[in-house]
Amino acid sequence: MSKFETLAATVRSVATRNRKPKDIIADVRKLHPKASKKDVVRAAFYALTIRPADASGTEADAPLYDFALSQRTVKDDEGQ
Repeated sequence: MSKFETLAATVRSVATRNRKPKDIIADVRKLHPKASKKDVVRAAFYALTIRPADASGTEADAPLYDFALSQRTVKDDEGQ
């Protein structure tokens, strides 16, 4: 598994309902300190496109999708 795939798996695991994007990014950076905010957002979109075979579909992906869309145009130095 590549580092990017590992990052995507981490984003998928911490993105849950009612979590603020700021908290998701902070949790991912605890495990991947060198990951930029841009890397985290890209990994979120990657995780959405490469869904595990046992995923239940759009309901399971809703928090991840919400996070990725809310952060797609936010710059690294802007508020989260």
